[in-house]
Amino acid sequence: MRCLLLPLIGFLLFTSGCTQIADRVLIPAHFADRAEWLSEERRQVGRRLGDRMKAVDFKGYNNTRMAALMLLPEEDPRGLIVVLHGLTDQKEGMLTIAEAFADAGYLAVVPDLRAHGSSGGRYTSMGYREKRDMVALLDYLAGQGCDVSHTGVLGGSLGAAVALQWAGIDPRVKAVVAVAPFAELSSELQFFYKVHGVTAWQAFLVEAAAQREGRFRIDDVSPLTAVENMETPILLAHGRQDDMVPVTESRRLFHAARGPVALQEVNAKHMDIREKLGVSFLNKAVDWMNLYVPADAHPQSPPAWVARLPNRNLPATAETVTSAK
Repeated sequence: MRCLLLPLIGFLLFTSGCTQIADRVLIPAHFADRAEWLSEERRQVGRRLGDRMKAVDFKGYNNTRMAALMLLPEEDPRGLIVVLHGLTDQKEGMLTIAEAFADAGYLAVVPDLRAHGSSGGRYTSMGYREKRDMVALLDYLAGQGCDVSHTGVLGGSLGAAVALQWAGIDPRVKAVVAVAPFAELSSELQFFYKVHGVTAWQAFLVEAAAQREGRFRIDDVSPLTAVENMETPILLAHGRQDDMVPVTESRRLFHAARGPVALQEVNAKHMDIREKLGVSFLNKAVDWMNLYVPADAHPQSPPAWVARLPNRNLPATAETVTSAK
């Protein structure tokens, strides 16, 4: 009888603690000291754009309430660019990037990913449901009369991983710029466990709780699988000293890409890569979208800087460098 009771008690204790573990793992942290900065970003961009910035609400996957901001160009849009924030951030943190795309003639949309900002959803699923939320975003915009057939997406960290997974299921996405993405959630977790000294038993509890309560499989969260099965052009950027998502993750994506791909590496950690990349990379991101997104784009004529980066599958007219380690 004891042999039967002990496993049963252990199982009951585990299942009762699953929600608590999942809450700690899958509910994004909120930082009060950043909230004021985000609000100020929204005010500043709103002052510059006036009525060209509009709030958008739509229904995501499984009817989840989603929030976004739309930035209109001054003339008819050349295409649509979606800008995706990272884990624990929200749409206001990406507004100045979206503004650069609006200034370049694109309709720019910045959503709050589920469980972030003003969007609904209890848990993040690290791209598993978020990619379907983004499909729903384009469907909603199409219903509002927007041309979504030529869409580009830029994302950072979690947003980059979502962008790649989304592009893998939605042919309307014509180009991706991904900054510091993970290649697979499973490999990212192994890196996290090693850095933070997580034991095998602790890792088992975390993964079992996350999958049980989050209702997704960790192995199904894989930007790498998306990249291996699509030809969407990808511009990658990653910090060599990234202490949260190792640069090897972007290198794996680079070598797996079937379509045009380029990789810029910089001396940066995860939290300062945006600063280290600077305005010059934002200009490259606009160039990348110009190359592939508009209906009248000329992908056979990439700008000179593309050939100077490690790249693969570029047109034969461009010099090819494949030295990404």
